[in-house]
Amino acid sequence: MSMKNRVLLQRSGRDQFGNRGDSELIQYEPNEEQKIIDSKHVEEHKKLNDLFVKAHNNEWLKLFEGFNKKETWKKLCPYGKPSLSAFYAAVREHDTMIQFLTYWLVANKHKAMQLMNLAEDEIKSELSKFNECGRYYVTYGSGRMFGTKSI
Repeated sequence: MSMKNRVLLQRSGRDQFGNRGDSELIQYEPNEEQKIIDSKHVEEHKKLNDLFVKAHNNEWLKLFEGFNKKETWKKLCPYGKPSLSAFYAAVREHDTMIQFLTYWLVANKHKAMQLMNLAEDEIKSELSKFNECGRYYVTYGSGRMFGTKSI
């Protein structure tokens, strides 16, 4: 083992094999009361997402009528991030482009409402509904590339 590798391992608290030597951390298990509170927040968030989709999905999908995937990418990602290939991979995780666009609408509410040319006051009003439950990680649809799972 080179001196450089040995020094780097030592600095990170590892031995020559890269092992930390620490015992595994005990997994945190919330109590029953906290689980009930969390599940209520998750349900509230899902309801708000459903209401959000009902209110905005038709207008949102009209923005992309007649667009192919590349044109959709240019509209959603004007600065080229994520790359076109990463965008295609994300779209492939959904059965249809409509499902992907609905997922994107919910995952990127603020940006989506800006693309729909809503006033900033309307956007703030709409997003204020998510203030309390918005701190909970809730997904809509599926998308492995964006760290979500199927509901």
